[in-house]
Amino acid sequence: MADLVNNETLEGALFEALGCTEPLTLKFIQVVLSDVTLFDRKQHDYGSANIAEFGLEGVLVRANDKLARLKNLRHKPAAKNEAVADSWADLSVYGVIARLCLAGEWPGIGPPPPPSPEPPKPVEAPNHTAGTAQNPFWRVFG
Repeated sequence: MADLVNNETLEGALFEALGCTEPLTLKFIQVVLSDVTLFDRKQHDYGSANIAEFGLEGVLVRANDKLARLKNLRHKPAAKNEAVADSWADLSVYGVIARLCLAGEWPGIGPPPPPSPEPPKPVEAPNHTAGTAQNPFWRVFG
């Protein structure tokens, strides 16, 4: 494994510092680091307020848009406006943004409220037993 890892690169240094052992993890680190630079570029352009405005639900909508795009393009020969790999990278970044929102670490978004101690009470459905004495319609008009 030592021949695959160059400790002088950031990827190699992270691999070693994290105690990683699997060769594919080095590639994984490279992809994640490219996501970090993508996030940084987008933050420069957008800032954090666009996420804070709609919170976790907004991140979910954006992620869903990327999934819908990927589903739509899976049977087409090529994308015209954005590479399929770019949609996957955006989706990866949205996953981290969602985790930051959930942790209350995204600017302008607090942590989610704790779950309520009591589950909501089920709503009882009205008894619509047609044609019987239990149905109020049939008691009046039957």
